[in-house]
Amino acid sequence: MPDCELEELAVVEQALTHEESSAASARGSLCLLDRPCTETEMLEYLLEVECSRESLARSASELARATREAEVASRQKSDFLAMMSHEIRTPLNGILGMTSILLDSPLGAAERDCVETIRSSGEALLGIIEDVLDFSKIEAGRLELECVEFDLHKAITDALQIMQPAAGRKSIRLLTRLQDRKSVV
Repeated sequence: MPDCELEELAVVEQALTHEESSAASARGSLCLLDRPCTETEMLEYLLEVECSRESLARSASELARATREAEVASRQKSDFLAMMSHEIRTPLNGILGMTSILLDSPLGAAERDCVETIRSSGEALLGIIEDVLDFSKIEAGRLELECVEFDLHKAITDALQIMQPAAGRKSIRLLTRLQDRKSVV
């Protein structure tokens, strides 16, 4: 028997007169276990059910509180991601602007290649930041999908160009083979 309400059981048992106890035993009260049980057993069972009900009510209350707290935390996380994404985007746009200025100036082939890699890496980082913002919008239920054409060959070539230095340090060659160099998806 749960120890939560032993005192209540004692009080209820004292309230029963000897005659009521005898009459209940003589009738053989039907316990929910489909067997005759005494009034004391029935009271113990009912007390156990009440303790279980109270425990379930406490659990439901705790679950509702935890759900509210999780929703608040999720909203705060989304707000933080949106704010940080905007804060990172500002200096990144400055970097991209400066690479555009550099690319408009006379550069040697090696320097031009480096600046183009900086620009494409910055654009890739900007894309990741946009994805983080999209994630925040998904959580808030405000994401709108759009259909945008892009050059698949250029996207793959840019990705390989960004990864090439790290792959080269590990003696890994990155290769791609595309059938149609003018694919726009």
